[in-house]
Amino acid sequence: MTNSNATSSETVVYEITPYTWGPNETDDNGTGDDCLGTPFSVTITVEPTPAAVAVDNDNNTLDNEETVSCGAAPVTTIDVTAIDGNDFLISNITIGPNITGVTRSIGDTPADGALVEPGNLTNANPSMVETVIYEITPYTWGPNETDDNGTGDDCLGTPFTVTISVEPTPIAVPSATSEIICSGEAPTITVDVTVLDGNDYLVDDVQVISGTITGFSAPDYTRMDGQTIDPNTLTNTGTTSGTVQYTIVPYTYGQNGMNDGGFGDDCQGVPFTVDVQVDPTPSMSAQSDALSTNVIIEDVLIDVGGLVPGWHICDGSAFSIPLTTDIDNIRLRWKVTAIGVNDNEITGYTVGDMGSHLFATAGSHTFTGTGVNLELVDAIRRNILFELTPEYDPDGIDNNGDECVGNTIQYRIRVWPTPEISLGGGGTVCNET
Repeated sequence: MTNSNATSSETVVYEITPYTWGPNETDDNGTGDDCLGTPFSVTITVEPTPAAVAVDNDNNTLDNEETVSCGAAPVTTIDVTAIDGNDFLISNITIGPNITGVTRSIGDTPADGALVEPGNLTNANPSMVETVIYEITPYTWGPNETDDNGTGDDCLGTPFTVTISVEPTPIAVPSATSEIICSGEAPTITVDVTVLDGNDYLVDDVQVISGTITGFSAPDYTRMDGQTIDPNTLTNTGTTSGTVQYTIVPYTYGQNGMNDGGFGDDCQGVPFTVDVQVDPTPSMSAQSDALSTNVIIEDVLIDVGGLVPGWHICDGSAFSIPLTTDIDNIRLRWKVTAIGVNDNEITGYTVGDMGSHLFATAGSHTFTGTGVNLELVDAIRRNILFELTPEYDPDGIDNNGDECVGNTIQYRIRVWPTPEISLGGGGTVCNET
């Protein structure tokens, strides 16, 4: 017998009537003169084929699959549809090697509607998801009408599996915990999401902890695995270094398997911070003497746009350049780029000479180069051209790679020859003439 009812047992009731053959002593199959006894009934209960289904309670649209994270318990339940109200059998469990927290055992028979796994599951794998696979077998009680927990004469239905994916604890690692950039630059620190590799990470907070920094992205926002912590350029509007602190949170996508930007059911890992120091851009101006106003450098073969600031000195003198700096700790870096027409008409410097000087405080300063005297080779006025570049150097250590560079200016020192007078000799004059 089979029962096509999908949810409950049905019965076949047989009425039994004994009889004798009666006066004609012929078996008339209970008819004719056969003598009928008292009827009684026999009831046969026919169980339907055992059936059960997994119930999607995490809204991921996959009844037989679920993802858990942050040490949570699965929410998938088993609905026994035939026979409704019966227990179900956990006929097998396959557990990933790094998963702990499983409380079900093979042979367990949870009640209809129970969780497939009530335990909190964790995954110690440092890089990937692992799974727990539960084999579920529905069953009915069989001929003895006794629940034998899926054994004995219990009737077993078709097994199916429920797969629980267990995410590991989210982990991410920055390429550096701090860096120094110049105003107008973007941070270069990247974040490598190691668990789960390829997931986004969350920038949960951005705080200016010193200085006056603008331009940073407003939290909360997410960045892709391997990207820099902020795509924007940061600007230091002050006169000293400032620091922006970014709080980074790795996360996995949680039970619904969707990237909710680190919120909702996403599982957040341990936050960490990254500091970005933003140094200001230095600026510097050089003053000219009165003779240098609107003077064109006609004997220097270099494109300087015609007019540059400058100072005049006499042949055989040392020079001084008056400067003004806008912030503390500016290192002036200088270089000789041209001397006269052929780069050899003035002695004391040669093309390519360079050096630096640190001005610890903002304000007015005097740059004297190396302090040597400039000598004209001939008696013709000549120019020596310098490039002057300001660099922000807060630690006072030259050439250590952390200097922010301002705009280079060109400055001319014009060397005038010493005037000479020659007088004609001899001759006689009369008195009072």
